[in-house]
Amino acid sequence: MPEPATPPQTRRALRELERARTTRRKRGQGRRAATGRAGQTDAARPAPAPAARIERRSTVRASRTVRVDRADGAARSSRPLTVAAFLFAVGLAATSAVPMLALGQSATAAAVTAASVQSPERVQAWKVSMSSVLPQASRDAYTAELAQPSPAFAGAAHAPTFSNDLNGTIQWPFPFGVPIASPFGPRIAPTEGASTFHEGVDFDPGAGTPIQIIMAGVVETVVTNPHDPLGVHVVVDHGTIDGQHIESVYAEMAPGSVRVAAGQKVSVGDLVGLVGISGISTGAHLHFELHLDGTPVDPLAWLRGHAN
Repeated sequence: MPEPATPPQTRRALRELERARTTRRKRGQGRRAATGRAGQTDAARPAPAPAARIERRSTVRASRTVRVDRADGAARSSRPLTVAAFLFAVGLAATSAVPMLALGQSATAAAVTAASVQSPERVQAWKVSMSSVLPQASRDAYTAELAQPSPAFAGAAHAPTFSNDLNGTIQWPFPFGVPIASPFGPRIAPTEGASTFHEGVDFDPGAGTPIQIIMAGVVETVVTNPHDPLGVHVVVDHGTIDGQHIESVYAEMAPGSVRVAAGQKVSVGDLVGLVGISGISTGAHLHFELHLDGTPVDPLAWLRGHAN
């Protein structure tokens, strides 16, 4: 059988071995010449190694080269695995340090679904929306109401002098209690021309506060002259109550504020005018009088007994 062809690696190893032997031979000749051992002949030199030994050495060297190459390749191939392991460790640390809700807050708005298998033939599933689990914010059903029945009374002064029923057929001149500056009866005249017996009550809620009619009737008199002793004033005839003829007088009102006309039928709570200054007065207020059969009486006492 023909001898198998020598591999290229083996041939390369043989050439390198032969080159090394030649170099050593030349170096040995030079040393012998320097030390005077010139008598050594070529016959005393060791014989070259047999071809089989050379082939075996070259084969061993080649196998070592192959193992080194394999080791280098394994090292190179292990580098990506090392990097991947490092990245996996970093990711694991991040997920341990950061809460899951922080990584996916949008999951709180999603529905939660779960399924359980009770038998191979039947699957039960349930789905719960987060909106049905978490309490929903809602506004209270309560509503706030102003003490005043109308924005026109905003800014008016309040006082616990009386209380008014806005549904009553007889009411006070204001829908809520207001300060009283001067009551009915004897007094010291507050200014020149004023009487020493006050025939009415001075209500002081503040200038511009609306004045309402105390009960249904017919407008009897309207005076718009601010220089009249009662200033700008209106008289309303309410007819007979408890056998007595009742009239109400709204006096010293703001000039130009009258909202009714003589002969006009009015109802309880209708606007008659605004609090102001006119006639003989020292400040903005309503001078209110009640006449029973033509005689002034204490409005506070009568209204406390009849307002409903």
